[in-house]
Amino acid sequence: MKIAFCKYGGLAAGGTEKYLQSLALLYNKSGHQIDYYYTNAVPIEGTNWKHPDTCPNRKALLQSAGINTIFVEAQERRRDSEWVGTNFFELFKESNYDYLITAGDGRAEYPYHLIKQVPIIHTVHGWHAYNAANVHKFVLLCNWQAGKWITNGGDPNKLVIIPPLIPAPDFVSNFRQAYNISTDALVFGLHQAAGSASLVSLEAFSRITSNNVYYIILGGDDQHRSFCDDNNIKNVIFLPFERDAAKIHSFLDGIDVYAHCRRDGEVCSASIIEAMSHRKPIISHIGDNTNIGHIEQIDGVGTVASTVSEYADEMLKCLIRKYRMDLAAKVYQRYIERYEYNIVANRLLGLL
Repeated sequence: MKIAFCKYGGLAAGGTEKYLQSLALLYNKSGHQIDYYYTNAVPIEGTNWKHPDTCPNRKALLQSAGINTIFVEAQERRRDSEWVGTNFFELFKESNYDYLITAGDGRAEYPYHLIKQVPIIHTVHGWHAYNAANVHKFVLLCNWQAGKWITNGGDPNKLVIIPPLIPAPDFVSNFRQAYNISTDALVFGLHQAAGSASLVSLEAFSRITSNNVYYIILGGDDQHRSFCDDNNIKNVIFLPFERDAAKIHSFLDGIDVYAHCRRDGEVCSASIIEAMSHRKPIISHIGDNTNIGHIEQIDGVGTVASTVSEYADEMLKCLIRKYRMDLAAKVYQRYIERYEYNIVANRLLGLL
């Protein structure tokens, strides 16, 4: 089949964009011909927020697999999602494709809401809902999200719930050596981009007094750094945000516990799935109730704290090796049952 992928800022290294890129790579590997339409990040009407721009590494990844990347001009994105100054419909012809696949928060967006003939597979990363006759399937990520989406008017007859497809890259297992962290140290870890900071996990960590316990944050936010400086919190190591999947997995391999914490929570966290694949016990926080899909992910195999004290208590429990090993076994079983790459890939391939 010939399949078009299309998204504003579609070759960025953001979570939704990487999801769509992984899907393109999957269908490409299975023998389908892929054209991947993308814009760079351009100003969004009425806001100073800027979408992540095209990542050269992500673009090279798709091109090296033989995917045809097609740059689409745009000067601005309006609040109703229309692309200003675009040549999309000069480049894209519906009759050339068997499917179009896109990703977004569920609402009708330019340009796919103007496409009327080719069947659309829309992967939904929020809970807005629209319905169109030519939508073949809406792919949502978890049961909690799907419930909100249906309440907002989504068509349950076109709904399928499939978690994110998370590839497992080759990596070098040398994280501790690279950063001179002893093998007998206990390391909590978090991988997170800026902009969603919660201080709960750091406040909890500050209550641990052992000298041989560390919290390493790959990325993080200025609020995290300021909190540590202002409160003289020791043994917190900040490293630059990492986009290279192999380096992320080396980091996950080197820590002992994944200490997840976002202000707004998660719909279905790729970082949690990655940590699961490395058999890491997971602690999280309920957040502000914007997104609570991460609770569903680790229910029964990890801990979702409601307060700083609860988070700190769980961190202290994780200092005990047997406790960690028992959690690690449960976490990995959840990964094998729900999130393992081949299981998810086969479900996605079955959409066509």
